[in-house]
Amino acid sequence: MFEIEKTPELENPFEGSPHGWLQWKGTDACIDFHCKCGSHLHADNICMYFIRCGKCGQAYALNGHIKLHPIDEERAAKVSIFEIEPRH
Repeated sequence: MFEIEKTPELENPFEGSPHGWLQWKGTDACIDFHCKCGSHLHADNICMYFIRCGKCGQAYALNGHIKLHPIDEERAAKVSIFEIEPRH
């Protein structure tokens, strides 16, 4: 397993707001991303920890932090929601 160097941009950018952590466990990933060169890319693979832009060659480490976007109860009633019990 590769260790990702802890840098400020890989630390939790959403601290203090609703957020989560995506932990890879050997599952398939489908990712759309936008490179700094302006290229929009799509990738399907298993356990993507690092990606490289096919246009400019820039390599990226994938941050596991994800932002949570609240939805209202009207919308919540129309979608399938996975409920999670608190850990503590």
